[in-house]
Amino acid sequence: MVPNDPSGDLSRPNQLRFVYNGEKCPPRDAVGTGIISCIDAAGAPSTLPNHVTVEAGLVFVNFFDGLVFKGSDFVLESDGDNNIFDVVDFVIRDSNNHEVYQTFRLQNGCSSDTNQGIVLGQSYASVTFSGFRCQHDI
Repeated sequence: MVPNDPSGDLSRPNQLRFVYNGEKCPPRDAVGTGIISCIDAAGAPSTLPNHVTVEAGLVFVNFFDGLVFKGSDFVLESDGDNNIFDVVDFVIRDSNNHEVYQTFRLQNGCSSDTNQGIVLGQSYASVTFSGFRCQHDI
């Protein structure tokens, strides 16, 4: 799990690293720690494609937007003014026609009092959490 800094100075990371795995949403009863909601679009293929466009952010702040291949990693990076928010929305799209395949919301738990968050090496829908960096690591 991404550590929570009790001092509040470094409570959110400035980078989160994921690997695109192409998996569908978990069953509704499996949605819990880390993943708040997940929807596979109607008509989406039974297995997500080998390459997609991933968007990750919250409201008007985008931490990643780009082409990702199955098995490759991608990094959500802070914009310099904002560290990565506790909640991040992901949109997985067809890389050609931009049709939405999957949307999900993760609670990374970095500054959450509930201690619910994402765990290194665990899969969340079509991504696997593989690392983080906090401001003091730079």
